[in-house]
Amino acid sequence: MTNGAAVANAKAARRARAKRTAEAERVRSVRHAPGSAPRAALDWQLICRTSAAFFLVGAALIHAVWTAIHLQESTLEGVSFLLIALAQSALAFGLLMFPNRRTYLLAIALSLGIVGMWALSRTVGLPVGSQAGTREPVGMPDLMATLFELLTVLAVLPLIVERDLPGRNRQRTQERGAHT
Repeated sequence: MTNGAAVANAKAARRARAKRTAEAERVRSVRHAPGSAPRAALDWQLICRTSAAFFLVGAALIHAVWTAIHLQESTLEGVSFLLIALAQSALAFGLLMFPNRRTYLLAIALSLGIVGMWALSRTVGLPVGSQAGTREPVGMPDLMATLFELLTVLAVLPLIVERDLPGRNRQRTQERGAHT
């Protein structure tokens, strides 16, 4: 290889390296651009809503399966389980399609209400139904449904708390100004 060819190869290698460095810097600056914060928040909210929807569907499936068994014991209990399964399914859909404060609060209220009824039925017994006033045994399916309902609350709660933080918008505006 001649000396001129070696110099030309070295220049080409430097240009290629400079191009790769410039591209890497461009990608890095886009990743940390001021406009990227809302995108990250959106993804975080979507993860919370989707998780809550999955937990609600899991609890709804358990309630739907047990509807037939409870219908044999009492029409009131069977219909209650069916309505709970339908409400949880509809609410899971609502969390994904209509994400707003009202839907979040409804998810928390429904889930905690069902957990409360479960706790009452396992400690002192429900005041109505075929086994009124009788404590029911704790089983794996009802523990799983209760766990799903509590996880629903934990997944939705940050969506409400995040919106209620005072000065949150002012802080984001200041952060965006610092990046420019």
